[in-house]
Amino acid sequence: MGFVGELVKQGKKAIGDTVKAGKKAVKDVTEETKRTPKNVAKLGTEALDLARNLLGQGLIPPVVREYFSYLETQASGKWKGIPSDLHSILSTYYPQVIMGNVRYAENIDTVHGMAITIDDQIFFPTSLDLYSPDSFGWLLHELEHVGQYRVAGGRDAFVAKYLLQGGMEIFTKGSFNVHDAVGLEREAIDKADRIFEAAYDKTIAHETVTLSEEVATSEAQHWRLKDLGGLFIIQNRRNDKVLDYGDMVGSNERVILFSEHPESHAQHWQLKDLGGYFIIQNRRNDKVLDYGDKIDDSHEMVILYPEHSESHAQQWSLQNVAGGYYAIKNRRTGKVLDYA
Repeated sequence: MGFVGELVKQGKKAIGDTVKAGKKAVKDVTEETKRTPKNVAKLGTEALDLARNLLGQGLIPPVVREYFSYLETQASGKWKGIPSDLHSILSTYYPQVIMGNVRYAENIDTVHGMAITIDDQIFFPTSLDLYSPDSFGWLLHELEHVGQYRVAGGRDAFVAKYLLQGGMEIFTKGSFNVHDAVGLEREAIDKADRIFEAAYDKTIAHETVTLSEEVATSEAQHWRLKDLGGLFIIQNRRNDKVLDYGDMVGSNERVILFSEHPESHAQHWQLKDLGGYFIIQNRRNDKVLDYGDKIDDSHEMVILYPEHSESHAQQWSLQNVAGGYYAIKNRRTGKVLDYA
């Protein structure tokens, strides 16, 4: 059956026993309430005082420790750090969290399908794209838990507080679905909702790639090709961001400069040699560099467009400008890649 099976089996039995006991307790409490409401209040206070006392001593149930161990075992070899370009943005909102210490693992069986945070480790049940709205919002929620661990004084103190709040909600609300009712969870939900828009806007900040008249001394027009083995990341010399693509312009994507994420296929480019010129094709969607409408009198917007290899608008030459950088020149216009 394995650990998970046994955990589920034990959990079902525990819940079943608790439900039976709960039904009896509700019946008893109802009868007692009719007779002496003060006795009910006393009973609830004594139960909560006992829970506080046990949890306050760090007496965390063994199954919780086993569950944490189960998560950590799965995460071995899967750990990822928060991308460095997000550190300064997120630290503004989570000053108590050391972003360089936070790590996360994806596709972890958390049994219930929700993310779990333990100290500065986050276990997600699915894959993430931290630059998508859903994943970014999820990360914000879990980062609040990382901060809560630090404020509480460590793992045992946080878990005790969490279990105690959950137990109190079970007692007061009569429901075992207490995730959103636990105070620590409400804090994380409220924090993520409150800061999401401002934080995400900073995260997706980018520049529009354009065609401009060549200025040999302009580092904004110099590009380095980082070889991934048949594919390239194309990095700008001035700001170190890389070619990517963003929102739609009509039926085509606008090419942008964005923070480097080597695992993102949207930032991988194949250079198809035509003999002196290249078709520059995106790995994710197979479209190629082209150009579209004018932005102003002297600049055109660079877009992704379905490949038409005979079109000079899709053919580019690499002009060596020394230091391992190139100007990337369009065959039709004679202009070079730049950004606005």
